[in-house]
Amino acid sequence: MPRGFGGETAAQEARGPGGGAASPERERQVTEARQQAGYAQAQRDKGRDNVQDFMLATGRTETNPYGNEGFFSRVFGIDPKNISYANNIPGGSAGIANLNRLAYDRFTNPYASVNVLGRRVGGDAATGQLREGLSAGDMTSRGMVAAQRRPMSGQEMAGRGIFSILAAGTPVGLLTGALRKDPLAIQGTEFYDSTLDPASEDFTGSSGMFSNMLKPLTGGITYGDVEPKISPMVEGAKQFFQAGLKR
Repeated sequence: MPRGFGGETAAQEARGPGGGAASPERERQVTEARQQAGYAQAQRDKGRDNVQDFMLATGRTETNPYGNEGFFSRVFGIDPKNISYANNIPGGSAGIANLNRLAYDRFTNPYASVNVLGRRVGGDAATGQLREGLSAGDMTSRGMVAAQRRPMSGQEMAGRGIFSILAAGTPVGLLTGALRKDPLAIQGTEFYDSTLDPASEDFTGSSGMFSNMLKPLTGGITYGDVEPKISPMVEGAKQFFQAGLKR
């Protein structure tokens, strides 16, 4: 079993401040984080500038450009080597080779403005803008990609709320809530804030089950968006009634 820098196991590292046993989900997250961090560190330390090494580490093959991240491998545990997309991807083997090159390019160059195939992908290292094609949970040579869920402005909430009411119950209405797109940043960089990361224990927003259930019905608005706006009003009302009772 892999151990941390202090010699502890994943189960020991995952324990809470009080030393209590960690949940299986927390232990799984620690184990995955170790594996991902170990791979990224190996890439940096050894300077492996090689697509074949990357493919081997991620389970990609000359017939399967998705590797361990593919649906059938993630959900059903099928070995990526036993899955072939040769007859399903345009361009056949050449198309798969390009997808593998792009995956490696995203890993090594998360801030690229132009990808390995010459297409503009909008990255900018100076501002922390990540390139197109990356999403929360993706591993890069710089670290893990994470969402940065900033509270919506009052104007955005009003627009989404009105639209979700007008389109209530329709596919368009539900899609508006589901398509809320959070900004992204790489963990550990100057552009990352753990309090804005829904996957972090430091997250200060709302990501509970009830909040997520309401998102498709509210245009993507969560309690975390509304709370900063209504808290001053609620506090003002409390003070008003308390002052009245003292008279």
